[in-house]
Amino acid sequence: MPSQPRAPARPYGRGADVLGHVFVDRSDPSLAYELGDTAVVPTLAVLGALFGRGVGGKALAADPRVSPYLTEGSRRMLTMGPYLLGEGARHDPGAATRTVAELRDAGVTLLAGSDASNVGTAHGATLHQELSLLVAAGLSPREALAAATSAPADRFALKDRGRIAPGLRADLLLVDGDPTAHIGATLDIAGVWLAGRRLPGR
Repeated sequence: MPSQPRAPARPYGRGADVLGHVFVDRSDPSLAYELGDTAVVPTLAVLGALFGRGVGGKALAADPRVSPYLTEGSRRMLTMGPYLLGEGARHDPGAATRTVAELRDAGVTLLAGSDASNVGTAHGATLHQELSLLVAAGLSPREALAAATSAPADRFALKDRGRIAPGLRADLLLVDGDPTAHIGATLDIAGVWLAGRRLPGR
């Protein structure tokens, strides 16, 4: 039987609004130019945790700014050991970091997400680690903050949130410090408001 002609390669992300995760075996500079308008959620924190280099979860669980607010389930997830892969698995979390830098330099929209609950992650807490990893990959602190606020609001057409402006939802995080200069200041939380109501405990 004659072989069928191979279909032309389709650019990554064609028809998708958002892709989750980046490669952990190699970086591919051409990816950034094949994505078009597709946004990417790199999930660097979970990739580090799953593929053996994640120390951030245990550090978060021990951080006095985080620890008092963790449930026992969250604490357990953060302190689990790395996910063990077979010998044939090729993985290099450094490739993920390099890919994020390439995507950022090419102007691809990056969104912050932690992919909790996976080993080494917890809802809420791990996002702080993700922001730090995005900055380490080459984003400015302002770009990382936008990846967690205005960029997702824009991507998912949530017109009532993602920014501080009259008429928008008052979902606010008040911190001691300047996270636009030092992204780690997001952990120095002084107060949290949800839809204009201050939450207890902060």
